Amino acid sequence: MAITVMRTNLPGPLLTVSGTMLQRSLLSVTGMTPSATNVVTHGLGHTPQVVGLNNWGASGHTQVFDSTQGYQDAGGNHLGYDSTNVYVITPAGRTTCQLLVEHGRI
Repeated sequence: MAITVMRTNLPGPLLTVSGTMLQRSLLSVTGMTPSATNVVTHGLGHTPQVVGLNNWGASGHTQVFDSTQGYQDAGGNHLGYDSTNVYVITPAGRTTCQLLVEHGRI
């Protein structure tokens, strides 16, 4: 099954303290392979500033990916994103997720 991403732009834009205008989007991802690293193409055209895994992660809480920490952290959690992809390691039985993304305004 192919990974599909449905993007919903959220109300905004947000103005940061530094003066950057950010747009927020919710990416609903389906078709991921359970117990595997999944490459999710976000389609934003540039690198997001923040990517959060919505209501999923250790203890079921929201998790924020940090692109400065490299491909995997010490706990084996897949971290990071770039101008085209977000990388998600799924637990057993999980094939969907929601990503909350803050990115430079298009």
